[in-house]
Amino acid sequence: PLESFIAREAQALSSGDRQTYLALLDPTDFQWRQAQIGSYQAWGVPPGSDLLYTIIATGTLGNTQAWADVIQYRDGQYFRELRFYRRTDNGWLRRSPVRDESAWGRQQTTVTPYFDITYYEREADYAFFVRDQFASKYEQECQKFGCNLNGALPTLHLVLQPDASQQFNRNFRGGQGLTLTLPSPSLTGLYYASLESGEPGRNDQIDREFDRYLFFPILSTAAGDFARGRQNQGPACTSLPSARGNLRRKATASRCRALDPSVARTC
Repeated sequence: PLESFIAREAQALSSGDRQTYLALLDPTDFQWRQAQIGSYQAWGVPPGSDLLYTIIATGTLGNTQAWADVIQYRDGQYFRELRFYRRTDNGWLRRSPVRDESAWGRQQTTVTPYFDITYYEREADYAFFVRDQFASKYEQECQKFGCNLNGALPTLHLVLQPDASQQFNRNFRGGQGLTLTLPSPSLTGLYYASLESGEPGRNDQIDREFDRYLFFPILSTAAGDFARGRQNQGPACTSLPSARGNLRRKATASRCRALDPSVARTC
């Protein structure tokens, strides 16, 4: 059964048993298999009596394909990801993610005061995790730089695509705002602090995506509010491009100083 295969996979990942792990990978999925070989290292074993892994859910995709939502101890945290498998005459093999969108369910959208996020049913839990993390960071930055959304609908649209190789994509949709397409978090994976609490762990990828793709849209929102306020004071105001540029430079320098005072002068 699939559950027995996942148990073997979990042991091979945790112990660093490279040969066993490689034998579990689909040899016909050459490019993906090579990527797994290149990144393979032992995930480690949890302390005490903590569980090594748990299977949250499984499902089939036709007669020979299956998926499993698995969370496993990894480097001091618990790592959750969606895994895909192919059944052969000799049993199951781990394979690359299924790209066919029909395997992911319907697209759905959830709205926050700061952005909306579109995702597929299969990874709803992952999408809500990312939504909450981004919204929390967005609120913190907006408080810092003085955004004022005034109840307006979000102009920032996030789309999660079920393709781990999907590159970030930015698209301005006329007057409808900015669309950012990001890889599905169920395939890149998410970290939890523990198996029992469900509290978020250290998720460096989410932090990087926020800093790289969402930070400057926030500044644009804040700069627009600043410019409008200045314009209401009369002709001696700063123009929008100038206000946005000044705010962006100050914010970028501030962030650089927070990261490393020695590099602030280069920002």
